[in-house]
Amino acid sequence: MSYFQVLGFIIGLAAVLKIVLMLLRPQNATDFIARAYGEKRPVWVVPVFIITLGLVGYTWYMQFTTNVPYSIVVTVFVSLALLKVFFIVFDYQRFKKKVDATLAKEKGRDIFIQNILGGIIGLIVFLLALFVY
Repeated sequence: MSYFQVLGFIIGLAAVLKIVLMLLRPQNATDFIARAYGEKRPVWVVPVFIITLGLVGYTWYMQFTTNVPYSIVVTVFVSLALLKVFFIVFDYQRFKKKVDATLAKEKGRDIFIQNILGGIIGLIVFLLALFVY
């Protein structure tokens, strides 16, 4: 089992399970998001940034040193995660305003739609890991 296959399974399962949980208890999901991002930047953000930075670095290292077909797909998804965490670390107040506005808009409907799209992409990554890697 290659590194990209394991990473694809983890990313795909996490995204799909998140959707299942949102469908079963949509109010809990929006409450969780509201609690996770308090007025001040949470303490967990910087360690998550460091871990994500390491994961992205290692993934790009594996991208360039192994010959796994279509591994660039997983590499790009992992790299996009770094962009989100980077934004949270260095411009938290703007990020918090955006989250609050999204949660307030039609009782979190946009968050729900974003997570559904994320789940579909996660399913694609999972299937890619299952059948291609």
